[in-house]
Amino acid sequence: MKMAGIAAAVVVILTVGGWQLSKHMTSAEPLTEAEAATKVKELYPGEIVDLSKQQDRYLIAIKNDTGIYKVEIDSITGEIASMKQTEEHTPPQPERSEQEPEKTPQPENTPDASEPPNNEPPSKSPANQITQVEAASIALERFGGEIDDIELEQYNGISFYLVEIETGDGREVTVHVNAISGEVDTFTWDD
Repeated sequence: MKMAGIAAAVVVILTVGGWQLSKHMTSAEPLTEAEAATKVKELYPGEIVDLSKQQDRYLIAIKNDTGIYKVEIDSITGEIASMKQTEEHTPPQPERSEQEPEKTPQPENTPDASEPPNNEPPSKSPANQITQVEAASIALERFGGEIDDIELEQYNGISFYLVEIETGDGREVTVHVNAISGEVDTFTWDD
C-alpha cells in the first residue's frame, strides 16, 4: 500500500513538473517597452512622444510631419492591434518669392484668362484623388492577403477608402486609406 502511494505521488510530481516545463518552453516572452517602441519605429516613421501599457497592450503615440498617431501593440504577440491618427498637421506652405507675381483673384464664374475654357461640369471628386486600384495596392502592400471589398466614404469632408482584406492567416482587417494623400489613416482587425 505504501509503495502504491509513493508511486502515485511520483506520477503526480512528474506530471505537474512536465506540464510546468512544457508551459514554460512554449510560452512567448512578453515584449518590453523598448522592444515595442523599436517595433513601432521600424514600421512607422516619426518620434515616439508617449508610451504606456494598459493590460496586455502598449499604447504608443508617434509624431511625424503629418500628425500624431496612436498605435496599439499586443504585448504578448507583438502584433499591431490598431493605428489611428489623433492629430493632423498640415505641412508648412512654401513662401512665395518676391519675384513671383501675386495672382489677382478672379470672380468665381469668370474664367481665368491664362486658362483655357472648361466646358465640362464640375467633378464630384478632386482631380488628385487616388483610385480604388491605388487604394487597394496601398492596403495590400501593408497587410497582404485578398481584397474582400472597397468602398469610398466621406467623413467631415475627408474622403477615404475602406479596404477590407482577408489576410493569409484567415483574419480580416479593414484599412482606411486617405483618398487624397494615399496614406493609411487607421486600420482595425475584425474579431
